[in-house]
Amino acid sequence: NEVSQLPSPEARQEALIACYYNLAVAEKGLGNSNEALSWISLAEQEQNQLGKTVIPGLDEDRQKLESTMQNRDHN
Repeated sequence: NEVSQLPSPEARQEALIACYYNLAVAEKGLGNSNEALSWISLAEQEQNQLGKTVIPGLDEDRQKLESTMQNRDHN
């Protein structure tokens, strides 16, 4: 796959984080909040493991999504 052709493990991990985040955005846009939360959580986990910011505000985005889901479930 294309990610494995990137020059370093760090570059591959950064690409993976971006892919996970983009999948979260796409799922949210399709109205699939649970799937979106799953992808954004994976992105956040990978970013934390990498130890540097690839997607700024990732944790805030996850928290907003969780809050939106909780509010929807309580209405």
